[in-house]
Amino acid sequence: MGKYSFREAVNYPPWIGRDYGNNNSRKTLLVGRSYFDARYGNHTIPSYISSLIKSGREDPLFNAMESIVSEKQHWKQSLLGKSGLDRKKFWNSTAYHQFLQGILEEPYSVPSRQMWKESQEIFKHVVASLEPDIIVIFSQEVFDRIPTMGGRNGPEFTHEGETMSTWEFQVKGTDASICSVMNPRKGTFRLSTWKNLYYQFLSDYKDRFGKVYL
Repeated sequence: MGKYSFREAVNYPPWIGRDYGNNNSRKTLLVGRSYFDARYGNHTIPSYISSLIKSGREDPLFNAMESIVSEKQHWKQSLLGKSGLDRKKFWNSTAYHQFLQGILEEPYSVPSRQMWKESQEIFKHVVASLEPDIIVIFSQEVFDRIPTMGGRNGPEFTHEGETMSTWEFQVKGTDASICSVMNPRKGTFRLSTWKNLYYQFLSDYKDRFGKVYL
């Protein structure tokens, strides 16, 4: 993991792209809810994402992350003039963390209060280590627990009947803007709607902070 290290209590260390935070780039941390969201099998999180990059295999959660969060620098044109996502470039520029650090018996099992509490402490540790500028949480259930860790409300964005909530978070000197995206596995999830909402969030972030990235 290079310059990043995590305490032993982090059961599932995050994926950290090799270019994450390099060249003064915006640091974006993606967050999923649990083990079942990604269906890792015998993989660690880093090895699972590596396998997706190498194989080109589809995964609804990660495909949605790629489509919503990717920007023009992550896309390329083929010799036939068709544009496509450079999956390797995208994941090399981002980080991914699984919020719940225990294994649930079934995808829709209810996590214990203790599991949530431990996962919140680990989340603060991961954020303090990775120092992201933006955190995109693909679970309303996870996002709803962030305010208990401190911070303040951010702006809300609406599109086609959906609302994106945001939060301004600070931990150990790290300020991060957090937005919530519906879990892509839900039947009512519409990719185009959430891409629009994320674009609104990102545009507002750039306007408020005036940060320029390479």
